Formats: sequence, structure tokens, C-alpha cells
Amino acid sequence: MSFNNIKNIAEYTLPQIGQNEYYFFDANVWIYILFYGNKADAPETIAPYIDFFDKVVSLNLSREKIFKHRPKIVMTSVLFTEIVGTYLVKRAKEAYCIQQWEEKKEELIEKYKNKRLFIYKYDINDYRETEHYKTQCDFLLIRFNQYSNYIHPVIPDFSSKKMTRILSLYRKYNFCGINDFYYYYLCMDKGWTMVTNDSDFKFTSIRIITNLKKLLDLRDIQEKSIAT
Repeated sequence: MSFNNIKNIAEYTLPQIGQNEYYFFDANVWIYILFYGNKADAPETIAPYIDFFDKVVSLNLSREKIFKHRPKIVMTSVLFTEIVGTYLVKRAKEAYCIQQWEEKKEELIEKYKNKRLFIYKYDINDYRETEHYKTQCDFLLIRFNQYSNYIHPVIPDFSSKKMTRILSLYRKYNFCGINDFYYYYLCMDKGWTMVTNDSDFKFTSIRIITNLKKLLDLRDIQEKSIAT
């Protein structure tokens, strides 16, 4: 099995002239972009994704006439709802719980014993009633409005025939969830490039850009075996 399709994000050069590439940033990468905002605040392993995203945005902002075709950031409805849902349920709720723990530790420790248990057990429905939740929803609205000029919304054609085809193909892949497989299927069908930090994307028939060691090792192991 060949993994030459996996590219190191630090070594990948964006096409600048005459090419019209479409990039599918997966939900994990989108959440890094939203949560950290800029690469200076992100962990070392995450910063390359934010840097790559910023480069795509910069090419779209450029007024140079040579950039006839600019790279597109693809967004589907399934991806959008996954990004928003995961961000609010995990990142935003966790940040709120950490804040509450620091402010009310003595009160909360009697019931929850430790911060991790409090984060785990704090009800999402209670969180949705807080001002913090509303503020985070407003934050997402602002950020997606900022990106609206660079995002290429796509409504994939979907039919009973495609539904059965996706399910029949999915049966052969036992290493990923259905959402991830659907994203892979779209990238394969449309010729999009996947930008991911998810080790489930062990696919060979689409271009994958990543900084994840588990994925890069698949390619490196193959290259070493060829060299020997």
C-alpha cells in the first residue's frame, strides 16, 4: 500500500499561479484555528495548521493579478455542524468549567473531587443556559463572517444511489468513523485536498496534508523500505 499521497504540511508549497485548488480542513483543524486564533498561541504541533490556513487566506487577499485562480477553503453543511457542535460541547464548555473551578473550587470539590471529573460531569444543557455559551456562539458568528469571503460552501449532490455506494464502501474501512469516511469520499469524488490532524485518515487515494506523526510515519516507513 502506497502512502506517497501524504504530505508534510511544513514542506508543502501552496500553488500560486494558474491553479485552482480546493482544501478541506477537517473539524479538528478548524477547531484549532478558532480556539487559538494565531500560530503564536498554539502548541508547536498545531501551529503549522494555523500557518497554512493563514497562507491560504493571504493568497485570497492578494491583489496581484497573477493570482487568477485562488485556493478555496471547502465547507459542507455536515462539516460546519460538526465544527460548531464540537467547539461548543468540548472546547468552550471545558474553558467555562476550568474558569468555574478556579473561582468556586472549594464549593465544587466536595461534589466532584477534582477538576477533570467536574468537566466530564457538567451537563451541556446547563452550560447552554450560561452567558459564556451565548458569548461563544457570538464569537463563532463573528469568526465565520470574517472567513466568509474565503470559504467555498458546497452542497454535495446526494441520492439513494450515492447513499448505498457510500455505505457499501464504508464496510471495507474499519479504522474510521462514518463522518471521516464521508469526508474522504467527498475529497476523492471532487478532487479536494484534505488537511487533517486525525490519524483515522489512513487513505491512499486522496492528497493529505498533515503534521501528525502517525500519518507521516506511514509515508516515511514506505520511503525507507524502497530505499533499502
